[in-house]
This record gives sequence, structure tokens and C-alpha cells, in this order.
Amino acid sequence: MKQLAFKILLLLTPIVGLYFYGLSLIHPDQIILNKGTAILILGDSHTQCALNDSIMPETMNLSSSADLYFHSYLKLRNILMFNKIRTLVLSYDYTSFWPGIEDQFFYAGNFDFKLKSYESIMNISDIEQVVINKPTSLNHLMGFFFGEARDQEKSALSFSLHGQMNEIDSISRYGGYCSFKKSCDQKVLKNRVDNLKQKGMPDVRQSLKRSNFQLTYLVKIYDLCRVQGIHLVLLNTPVSPEFYPLQGVSKKSCVSFMRDIRSQFLPQAEYLDFTDYSMTPESYCDVEHLNGKGAIVLSRKVYNLIGIDSLSVKDRHNP
Repeated sequence: MKQLAFKILLLLTPIVGLYFYGLSLIHPDQIILNKGTAILILGDSHTQCALNDSIMPETMNLSSSADLYFHSYLKLRNILMFNKIRTLVLSYDYTSFWPGIEDQFFYAGNFDFKLKSYESIMNISDIEQVVINKPTSLNHLMGFFFGEARDQEKSALSFSLHGQMNEIDSISRYGGYCSFKKSCDQKVLKNRVDNLKQKGMPDVRQSLKRSNFQLTYLVKIYDLCRVQGIHLVLLNTPVSPEFYPLQGVSKKSCVSFMRDIRSQFLPQAEYLDFTDYSMTPESYCDVEHLNGKGAIVLSRKVYNLIGIDSLSVKDRHNP
């Protein structure tokens, strides 16, 4: 029975893939960057909230919440067809490699939303990879194929490519800097950490595993940058001291984990690790995201490092 289902899957995947490929030919998206853009920022909510491109000359932030490296690769591939950039800053943190992190993409609601956003820059190979890695996604693909999902989420999409957002509900189609005004409630965080300590911390060794789906597309981004002569900067944004206890892992283990992945698979990429960068508690909107105040501080610091010639520097730990 399983073999029959798999054969049906293989037959249907090209059909769905042809639909998206045909759509990309009929309505191909051309992601055109702002004139003079030399530095592109891609990634998930960490870089989306941490880097304010309005105060970073020649820079454009197209990060988007819940983007996987799969989505960043799709955007980068399309962008390089119509634009030239000097530097790519890519979100690179421990949470990006959680086993099963891609499930947030394949979850029905988010899947349909992301599919609507990225359909016209996907090709047959992209669809095949999605189905191979998550066969159950075919149900959502077929639903989208027959138009069931196309009427959903329309009000949530803005087709303006760029423009600073004031809150997360103003997400543009491909991303953009997102500024939060709120600050972390330190008292609440402390209570949560204290409660966890009383219960006992999880086994760190069981937590530090990586998502192969994420790694596959991170390496694709790395290879594409090397071919195009683009300076790739991996950015590990600051997190509050409470982050690691709440995740049940040690900071030292996470730092080693990220450095090992980079040295093994991305040896030519520059690594900006802000794990221990000193930020005030008022700089965070939650344990792992900066608010508007924190973004101003980090944006200026990062630009000072990459806005000048830093190609000879491959690894900056805690700049």
C-alpha cells in the first residue's frame, strides 16, 4: 500500500510542478532591488527585526518571519537574475537548525501563505524537493493547484516589494524590516527561568541536532554566492540571557554547534557572532528578537563591519 501511495506521489508531483513552472512563465516575478543596493539581507524574523536597512546605506532587508533557507534561496536566485549585489547577510542561529523546523513551513496555514507569496519564483525542481522532504505537503499542493487555497489570505498580502513596517501584520510579499516598540518583561522572564531550573533542564545532547532540509538549502545559498562572487556573511543576532535556559540548552554548546556547521559546510563564509554582544534589556521585544531600539544599535554595528572591505576577515566571534 505504501509503495502504491509513493508511486502516485511521484506521478502527481510533476503535474503540480508543471503548474507552478507554467505560472512562473506566465506571471514571472522580477524582484528588483532599490537602486544602488549592494548589501542584501535575507533570513527569518531574527534578521527581519534586528537590521534596520533605512539607516544602513546601500542596504535592503528582505528577511521574512518564518522563512526557511529554502525561501531565502528562492529569493536570492531570482534577485541575482535581475540585480547585482556585493554582500549577502544571512540569518544564522541555533533555532534555524532545530530538527523539524521545516514543519512550520509545511503546517497548513503557513504553507498556503508562503506558497501564495513565492509561487511565481518556484520551479519544478523546487516543488519536487518539497514533496520529497515532506510527502504530506502534496495534499496542500493539490489544494492550491485546484484553487482551494488561492482565495485565502488575500487580505494578508501586500504586493509592495519594500517599505518599512510598523508591526508584523504589515508583512510585504517578500519581506522587509519589522520594527517592534515593546520591550521584554524581565520579571516574567526571570520567573519562567526559575521555574525551569526547579523542574530540571533537558539533556542538551538531545537538543543539538540539525535539520537536514535547512542545511541543504543553506549550502545551496553558499554555493550560489561563491559562483557569483558574493561576500556571504552569516549573522547570529543577539539574544537575551534568558534565551538559552528557556530553550533547555547551554550557550556554550550552541556557540560550538553553530561554529562547527560553518567550518564544516561553509568555510569561506564570514561569521558575525553576536552571541555575547552586550545589549540592554530594553533592546529586546522578546527573548530572541530585538525591538526598534535594539535594531538601531545592531544595524550601525553590523554596517560598520560589512560596509567597508571585510573580505579578508572570515570569522568574527563576538565583535
